[in-house]
Amino acid sequence: MRRPSLPLMQGAALLMLLVALWFWRMGGAEELGRRAAAAQNEVQDAMARALRSLRAGEPGALLSQ
Repeated sequence: MRRPSLPLMQGAALLMLLVALWFWRMGGAEELGRRAAAAQNEVQDAMARALRSLRAGEPGALLSQ
């Protein structure tokens, strides 16, 4: 299998850099941060529910979450 040429790889890297800069300038970093925080909050809530169920002695507490 042929390896991609160096200019092609450099062009791809430049394109990725430009897309990242555009994403950052358009406020995409804040949106990404908000979504990551929301996802983390959901996971922590699910873990807290499972822990409360375990402490309460509910049968199948981990399976129901």
